[in-house]
Amino acid sequence: MRAPNKAGGGIHNLALSTLNIIQGDIPQPINVTTMPGAGTVAGTRFVAEQPADGYTFLFIHDAPFQTSAMGLLGFELLDQMEPVARVAQFCLGLFAGGDAPYTNLTELQAYATEHPNEINAAINIGSLSHINMLRLEEELGIDLNLVSVGGGGAASRQALISGEIDLIDNSPTEIGSQVRAGDVTALAWYGSERHPSLSELSTMGEQGFQTPRTSCAYGYLWGRKDMPQEIKDYWSGIFTEAFSDPAKRDELMKQTNMPSALLTGAELAKFSKEMNDERRSAFERFGLVKK
Repeated sequence: MRAPNKAGGGIHNLALSTLNIIQGDIPQPINVTTMPGAGTVAGTRFVAEQPADGYTFLFIHDAPFQTSAMGLLGFELLDQMEPVARVAQFCLGLFAGGDAPYTNLTELQAYATEHPNEINAAINIGSLSHINMLRLEEELGIDLNLVSVGGGGAASRQALISGEIDLIDNSPTEIGSQVRAGDVTALAWYGSERHPSLSELSTMGEQGFQTPRTSCAYGYLWGRKDMPQEIKDYWSGIFTEAFSDPAKRDELMKQTNMPSALLTGAELAKFSKEMNDERRSAFERFGLVKK
């Protein structure tokens, strides 16, 4: 199994936890190999180029929807690959520096209105963070100065702590200790319900703002689309059996702070098509790709 992100990150840990939970249901251990590079493109392409024999899978979040929309994969995602199982949901929160002059979205809206383009917001071009910041501008009616910060969530957190950046979206699990230490101000949570590791952080909805469905992401197991159906059915069955068990869903939450969001088969195919279309539509609407 390939995880096209850095070791120790959220998606890598989710892959490890998922395999740990299902290990009693499979005949032999599976290794997770990280393959970071080119914003997850390297690992995604690698899996797409392997034989469709069921021996190589991709474990990743929603990044392939974005990289496909931007033409970075070199192929249309859903023409060549197919998600076998959706495992968990993870959303991000919006965070500012510890001494920020705003502590919630209404205060951020007021400050940004008085200081247009002065708030430096971290993005990774073409990523979920990029779309989230553009949607935040749209929802609040403000103009941010979007700054490309490579290196994922860890780099954004460091840039925020150092003062280079004023605003980031990030995982409450990974930034919670800095919030509690007073180094970071938590502004809002993109999920529909509060996150258990930072339960004091109110949602965008609670603050009176709309949160698009695509502001959150999921962890998926992907394989080649032309993989034999019996292999797809085998793995979707393994995941369905495992995460139909409340104890295993609770264990996933305990290990990752991510709720189970199991989906397989025709429902997953429909969902992935909708997500792919929504992400492409957002990229077109914000001028990131041509229509």
